[in-house]
Formats: sequence, structure tokens, C-alpha cells
Amino acid sequence: MANTREPDRSSLEAFDAVPREELRVAAGDTPGGSSSPPTAGGESAAPRRPRGRPALRTRSEVLDEIRLLARRGDGLFRVHRSHPDLYARARRFFGAWAEAVKGAGLDYDSVVRAARNRSREPLRRRRGVPAGR
Repeated sequence: MANTREPDRSSLEAFDAVPREELRVAAGDTPGGSSSPPTAGGESAAPRRPRGRPALRTRSEVLDEIRLLARRGDGLFRVHRSHPDLYARARRFFGAWAEAVKGAGLDYDSVVRAARNRSREPLRRRRGVPAGR
């Protein structure tokens, strides 16, 4: 049978007497969004990103990161898997990943061609086919 006992009135009144802000701070929910416990100085030990939507990037930040990834060894191959947040934000800003790559000043066709060649290289080596074919 379910517990139908009423809560103690004095504890409810005491709870209502505490200002909401004090309850939030006591629970670790500070206005800055950090839920880590405060240190002796009253500051958060390690700021944590609030739950929910990721921090938004600007168009220029998205383009800068695309340029940075394009200079790396594996380039922009499978970015939708390795950097899904960047991929989603770029598509939201530019409508398509190809348009975002073009907006970053890169030739999308050459980027795709280079990625395909890199992905086929291990297969060519196993088969003994020269790289130029």
C-alpha cells in the first residue's frame, strides 16, 4: 500500500522561508551555469559547460576550423563523423557542407578528390597497384 502520510508542515514552512537563490546556490546551480561545487574561495573548482545545446560558434569560427582541418593530414575526410558539431553548424550556416568548404576558400572538388585518393591508397597497396592509376 502506498505511503499516504502528509509531509510535516513545519519542514514545508521552513523550506518556503528560504529564498530561492540560496536553494539554487546550495544545490550547486549557480547563475553562471557551473554546477561544480565551490572551492574554499567561493569560486567553482572547474567550470563545466551547462547541459543542453552546445555552445554556438560564429560563421568565422566555423570557417577557421574548416581551414585548420583541411591543413591536417587526413583533411576533411569523414568530418561528419570526427567533428559532428562542426559539420552540423556549418550546414546550418551555409546550407550544405560543400558550400561551407567553398566559403572557407577551399576548392571542394579537389578536397573530395584528395580524400578519395587517400581512402583508396591502402587498398592499392594491398593489391600492388601503382599510386598513379
